Amino acid sequence: MCHALYIASDKPLPLREWDEENPGFWVGVLHEDDLVVRKQFSLPFVVYAGSFEGCSCGFVYDNEPIGDDELELQYDQQARESVKRLGEYVSNILKDGSVEMFACWEGEQEQEPNQRLVVGLECFNGKEFGFEGIKHFKVTA
Repeated sequence: MCHALYIASDKPLPLREWDEENPGFWVGVLHEDDLVVRKQFSLPFVVYAGSFEGCSCGFVYDNEPIGDDELELQYDQQARESVKRLGEYVSNILKDGSVEMFACWEGEQEQEPNQRLVVGLECFNGKEFGFEGIKHFKVTA
């Protein structure tokens, strides 16, 4: 099962296509199975945000990479880059509008959030990052 991250705004949101050859942060339209997530937002325009993994699972890293294994280090670097791009995307939206995010496991799009948080852009630059549980975020500049 994968994590799912959705972003909402009061303005139409730019899309970024998934690139199989160069995987990284991407933003796509909601699929039919995702439409129920709209109930989580007070804002009308909603998109799905994916990481280098293709899903939203890659938006997570620890304070330090788990070990010195080359694959773990590469994963850590790609996760940090995905979160950085996510932060830049959200920052650009905040210049002209409002931003809300909803994070959950696939299949939990209709469930009430365990937490409702107000966060600033600094949350995308922390020593560690991840979405655990079902959370709703209001992002402020």
